[in-house]
Amino acid sequence: MWPIISQLNSVASSIQLYSAPLLLQKTPGPGVSPASSTPESCPTVPHMSSSAAFGWRSRNDRTVHKPITGGLLPSKSIMISGEVLSNSNRFHVNLKSGNDIALHLNPRFDENVIVRNSFVHQTWGTEERDMPGTMPLARGQNFTIRISCQDHCFKVAVNEQDQFEYKHRVQNLQQIDTLEITGDVTVTDVQI
Repeated sequence: MWPIISQLNSVASSIQLYSAPLLLQKTPGPGVSPASSTPESCPTVPHMSSSAAFGWRSRNDRTVHKPITGGLLPSKSIMISGEVLSNSNRFHVNLKSGNDIALHLNPRFDENVIVRNSFVHQTWGTEERDMPGTMPLARGQNFTIRISCQDHCFKVAVNEQDQFEYKHRVQNLQQIDTLEITGDVTVTDVQI
């Protein structure tokens, strides 16, 4: 059985797939449900995440791109689920409009903050760093991030706790057509 897995990994690495990166998981033992097994960095069996059905494109081992069909509109939400790597320094969640980044969420574990910003016309704006409390994300922990598009801002919640609002710096919300996630994180699901 192991030579087959080795051959599959070899073939998969030589083909450019338009799907989520492979998540590698241990096969759960007897009496353990698949939902309770967790991804590990030294896996034994490859497992394609159900997120592949969402049409993600992998550009490298840690970058995921997902199209936002029709762009963003007020009342549209994005839900991201995943796990922060145990040695994570940072990861990024970007809502992109062409070469611009309408919303850049940057959890920084070395600074215990989630930085927000925009990159418009080849220029970064002013960072926003205020937090309502302590850093809501932790290394080695599962998380959900919900980004809700409102008329005047994005509302961001982490693990179902509201964190902050980010006023729109890109006004044409329908041109925001790509979700990009990169850095020290394993993404397990995205819902738009």
